[in-house]
Amino acid sequence: MRKKYLKDLNAPKKPTRPFIFFLISVRKSVQEELGFATGNGEVSKECGRRWASMTPGEKEKYNKMFREDNKRYQEASKDYKPSPEIVENARLSKLHKRLAKP
Repeated sequence: MRKKYLKDLNAPKKPTRPFIFFLISVRKSVQEELGFATGNGEVSKECGRRWASMTPGEKEKYNKMFREDNKRYQEASKDYKPSPEIVENARLSKLHKRLAKP
């Protein structure tokens, strides 16, 4: 069994991708259109189809939200310094991944 390494709970949260912002904004309406008995997988697939059919201009709203969230992440990352335990866990994780490759 693979050993799990700790994640730093104090690390800044990564920026939310444009598709996720889109998903948050339309998921409820798509679920209502398809019927509430529809599973999450079908709702997600339909949201993916709608995202794929959007023009770059339509996606710009969500891309802008991503850029703003990315600025937040960059600012938070400047002040972040991982603890020695997290640094050691990351080093061991990379070492074990390298050794596990055939």
